[in-house]
Amino acid sequence: MLEVKDLTVSFMTGPSMDKNRKQNFRAVDRVSFSLKKGEALGLVGESGSGKTSLGLALLQLIRPTFGSVCFCGIELTALDGRALREIRPRIQPLFQDPTSSLNPCMRIGTSLEEALRLKAPLSKEEARARALKLMELVELEPGLYSRYPFQLSGGQNQRAALARALALEPDLLVADEPTSALDVSVQAQILGLLQKLRQERGLTLLFISHDLEVVKKMCDRVAVMHAGKLVELGKTEEVFKNPTHPCTKSLLFPDLEVGPVPTKRSFSKAAARIPDEKGFSGLAAWTAARGKLNSCFSGNGPEISGFSLLSFLKEKFKPCKKRMQQEPGWENANKNEEMVEISKGHWVLSPSSFSFSD
Repeated sequence: MLEVKDLTVSFMTGPSMDKNRKQNFRAVDRVSFSLKKGEALGLVGESGSGKTSLGLALLQLIRPTFGSVCFCGIELTALDGRALREIRPRIQPLFQDPTSSLNPCMRIGTSLEEALRLKAPLSKEEARARALKLMELVELEPGLYSRYPFQLSGGQNQRAALARALALEPDLLVADEPTSALDVSVQAQILGLLQKLRQERGLTLLFISHDLEVVKKMCDRVAVMHAGKLVELGKTEEVFKNPTHPCTKSLLFPDLEVGPVPTKRSFSKAAARIPDEKGFSGLAAWTAARGKLNSCFSGNGPEISGFSLLSFLKEKFKPCKKRMQQEPGWENANKNEEMVEISKGHWVLSPSSFSFSD
């Protein structure tokens, strides 16, 4: 149903700290995967790994910089205007915060009726009847039909957002952490509802989450992202039983030291944990620097001559070689990274010869 190949999303950032020029930041870097009809794929990774950017690129809410998104034989990146509007009802989002995705000035029933009229012209009575059926489908009480989003709880708003997405009878649902803002009991209800809808309607699901236990119960396969790249992909049971990439291991076993993770984004974590020669960790160094600056600006402390915050932070937060020593030849191999199938259906970004450190 969905075929993604070399998908790349780049953003232009502001001037860097030491150079007066803009930089090109890759939020999603050459991601490729496929999704079959009726399948549930879990997309996991730490914060900032590019999960949401990937989901928005699939929905064409942000345009990919490079790559292909083929949905049911249709190349979405080549569509624009009316052609894109015609295909969008088949791919619907379910966002993390329902209160921001629902119109606060529109009643719940009116929001559902508006979505239903996008698919087919309906009379007022027909639209109301179908909207009430949708509310029943997602287990919302009919009495909430005339309520506004601010009058509903978080779980009720998420059910309303799900009902609005289902109003267009989509083939693919992109759920971006739909339960992260809800309490545990409501999370279980929403997840059970999604499972029920998958079975009854044959819904294809891309489930973005940072909760590995939820992904394990909800999804047939799991994809792990790190620093914008897809680093591991396979059946959920296989990936959880035999994680290979260090990023996957660090997500499954956060208390264990995994080495090394080849990315520039993780150096601040290493610096924050490894003391320097003066006994300061990276966090302590930052605290000390902030204290010195505050005392200078407030006039309550001694003046520091020749103190450079940028130089200080660069020195204290530089990559720690004690813990992040790279594998031999990684610099050359990193230029030609590719997914390697280590077992049937289990793919890992190469080079993947990493192991737990002692």
